[in-house]
Amino acid sequence: MSIKRKELDDIELTGVGEPVWFTALVRETAQLDQTGVGAAVLSLRLNQDEDNERHAIQVLNLLRRLLRPTDQLGQPSKTAISVLLAPLESLRDTASHVHTLTTALNDAGLSVSAGFAHRREGESLLDTWARAEAQSDRAAFRLKHKSGLRLGE
Repeated sequence: MSIKRKELDDIELTGVGEPVWFTALVRETAQLDQTGVGAAVLSLRLNQDEDNERHAIQVLNLLRRLLRPTDQLGQPSKTAISVLLAPLESLRDTASHVHTLTTALNDAGLSVSAGFAHRREGESLLDTWARAEAQSDRAAFRLKHKSGLRLGE
Protein backbone atom coordinates (compact mmCIF):
# COMPACT_ATOMS: atom_id res chain seq x y z
CA MET A 1 0.00 0.00 0.00
CA SER A 2 1.48 3.34 -0.97
CA ILE A 3 -0.52 5.63 1.31
CA LYS A 4 1.82 7.31 3.74
CA ARG A 5 1.91 5.64 7.17
CA LYS A 6 1.40 8.95 9.05
CA GLU A 7 -1.76 9.69 7.09
CA LEU A 8 -3.04 6.19 7.85
CA ASP A 9 -2.31 6.59 11.55
CA ASP A 10 -4.34 9.79 11.55
CA ILE A 11 -7.25 7.99 9.89
CA GLU A 12 -7.43 5.12 12.44
CA LEU A 13 -8.08 2.24 10.07
CA THR A 14 -9.10 -1.16 11.33
CA GLY A 15 -7.15 -2.83 8.57
CA VAL A 16 -5.24 -2.08 5.41
CA GLY A 17 -5.01 -4.88 2.88
CA GLU A 18 -7.27 -7.88 2.50
CA PRO A 19 -5.64 -10.18 5.09
CA VAL A 20 -5.88 -7.56 7.85
CA TRP A 21 -9.47 -6.63 6.98
CA PHE A 22 -10.49 -10.29 6.70
CA THR A 23 -8.96 -11.03 10.11
CA ALA A 24 -10.84 -8.08 11.62
CA LEU A 25 -14.12 -9.36 10.14
CA VAL A 26 -13.55 -12.88 11.49
CA ARG A 27 -12.79 -11.47 14.95
CA GLU A 28 -15.87 -9.22 14.87
CA THR A 29 -18.10 -12.08 13.67
CA ALA A 30 -17.17 -14.06 16.79
CA GLN A 31 -17.91 -11.08 19.05
CA LEU A 32 -21.24 -10.37 17.35
CA ASP A 33 -22.22 -14.03 17.63
CA GLN A 34 -21.56 -13.89 21.39
CA THR A 35 -23.47 -10.66 21.97
CA GLY A 36 -26.24 -11.09 19.41
CA VAL A 37 -25.69 -7.55 18.14
CA GLY A 38 -26.67 -6.79 14.53
CA ALA A 39 -24.24 -5.38 11.98
CA ALA A 40 -23.98 -4.20 8.40
CA VAL A 41 -21.18 -3.44 5.95
CA LEU A 42 -20.81 -0.47 3.63
CA SER A 43 -18.44 -1.07 0.73
CA LEU A 44 -17.15 1.84 -1.34
CA ARG A 45 -15.38 1.50 -4.68
CA LEU A 46 -13.29 4.56 -5.58
CA ASN A 47 -14.34 5.96 -8.96
CA GLN A 48 -11.02 7.57 -9.80
CA ASP A 49 -8.66 6.37 -12.49
CA GLU A 50 -5.80 8.64 -11.52
CA ASP A 51 -4.40 9.64 -8.13
CA ASN A 52 -6.24 6.88 -6.25
CA GLU A 53 -3.99 7.44 -3.24
CA ARG A 54 -5.08 11.05 -2.73
CA HIS A 55 -8.71 10.17 -3.48
CA ALA A 56 -8.60 7.37 -0.88
CA ILE A 57 -7.13 9.69 1.76
CA GLN A 58 -9.85 12.28 1.12
CA VAL A 59 -12.60 9.65 1.36
CA LEU A 60 -11.09 8.13 4.51
CA ASN A 61 -10.71 11.52 6.19
CA LEU A 62 -14.32 12.48 5.46
CA LEU A 63 -15.64 9.12 6.66
CA ARG A 64 -13.59 9.27 9.84
CA ARG A 65 -15.31 12.53 10.77
CA LEU A 66 -18.80 11.14 10.10
CA LEU A 67 -18.62 7.62 11.50
CA ARG A 68 -19.99 6.65 14.87
CA PRO A 69 -17.39 5.69 17.50
CA THR A 70 -18.40 2.03 17.18
CA ASP A 71 -18.07 1.87 13.37
CA GLN A 72 -14.86 0.38 11.99
CA LEU A 73 -13.14 1.67 8.88
CA GLY A 74 -10.90 -0.49 6.71
CA GLN A 75 -9.23 -0.37 3.32
CA PRO A 76 -9.14 -3.88 1.83
CA SER A 77 -7.43 -2.64 -1.37
CA LYS A 78 -6.18 0.51 -3.07
CA THR A 79 -9.55 1.09 -4.72
CA ALA A 80 -11.91 -0.12 -2.00
CA ILE A 81 -12.90 1.20 1.41
CA SER A 82 -15.20 -0.67 3.76
CA VAL A 83 -17.06 0.27 6.91
CA LEU A 84 -18.32 -2.19 9.50
CA LEU A 85 -21.44 -0.63 10.98
CA ALA A 86 -22.10 -2.09 14.42
CA PRO A 87 -24.02 -2.19 16.59
CA LEU A 88 -27.00 -2.03 14.33
CA GLU A 89 -29.77 -0.13 16.09
CA SER A 90 -32.33 -0.70 13.35
CA LEU A 91 -32.18 -1.23 9.62
CA ARG A 92 -33.92 2.13 9.10
CA ASP A 93 -31.37 4.00 11.26
CA THR A 94 -28.48 2.25 9.52
CA ALA A 95 -29.88 2.99 6.06
CA SER A 96 -30.20 6.65 7.08
CA HIS A 97 -26.59 6.65 8.35
CA VAL A 98 -25.38 5.09 5.07
CA HIS A 99 -27.35 7.68 3.11
CA THR A 100 -25.72 10.47 5.16
CA LEU A 101 -22.26 9.04 4.48
CA THR A 102 -22.72 8.57 0.74
CA THR A 103 -24.43 11.96 0.34
CA ALA A 104 -21.56 13.68 2.16
CA LEU A 105 -19.05 11.97 -0.14
CA ASN A 106 -20.99 13.02 -3.25
CA ASP A 107 -21.43 16.57 -1.93
CA ALA A 108 -17.66 16.77 -1.39
CA GLY A 109 -17.10 15.70 -5.01
CA LEU A 110 -15.62 12.35 -3.98
CA SER A 111 -16.92 9.84 -6.48
CA VAL A 112 -17.58 6.38 -5.05
CA SER A 113 -19.81 3.46 -5.95
CA ALA A 114 -21.50 2.15 -2.83
CA GLY A 115 -22.77 -1.25 -1.78
CA PHE A 116 -24.55 -2.06 1.46
CA ALA A 117 -25.43 -5.35 3.13
CA HIS A 118 -27.11 -6.15 6.43
CA ARG A 119 -25.70 -9.18 8.25
CA ARG A 120 -28.13 -12.07 8.07
CA GLU A 121 -28.69 -14.36 11.02
CA GLY A 122 -25.83 -16.87 11.23
CA GLU A 123 -23.89 -15.20 8.41
CA SER A 124 -20.21 -14.37 8.77
CA LEU A 125 -19.17 -10.76 8.26
CA LEU A 126 -16.95 -12.00 5.42
CA ASP A 127 -20.10 -13.09 3.59
CA THR A 128 -21.86 -9.82 4.45
CA TRP A 129 -18.84 -7.89 3.18
CA ALA A 130 -18.79 -9.96 -0.02
CA ARG A 131 -22.44 -9.08 -0.71
CA ALA A 132 -21.71 -5.37 -0.12
CA GLU A 133 -18.65 -5.61 -2.38
CA ALA A 134 -20.72 -7.21 -5.15
CA GLN A 135 -23.19 -4.32 -4.96
CA SER A 136 -20.43 -1.70 -5.13
CA ASP A 137 -18.86 -3.53 -8.10
CA ARG A 138 -22.23 -3.53 -9.91
CA ALA A 139 -22.69 0.18 -9.15
CA ALA A 140 -19.19 0.94 -10.49
CA PHE A 141 -19.91 -1.12 -13.63
CA ARG A 142 -23.20 0.74 -14.22
CA LEU A 143 -21.45 4.09 -13.75
CA LYS A 144 -18.66 3.15 -16.14
CA HIS A 145 -21.09 1.92 -18.79
CA LYS A 146 -23.94 4.38 -18.38
CA SER A 147 -23.70 5.37 -22.01
CA GLY A 148 -26.89 3.40 -22.56
CA LEU A 149 -25.36 0.36 -24.24
CA ARG A 150 -26.94 -2.92 -23.25
CA LEU A 151 -25.11 -6.20 -23.02
CA GLY A 152 -25.34 -8.12 -26.28
CA GLU A 153 -25.66 -5.03 -28.48
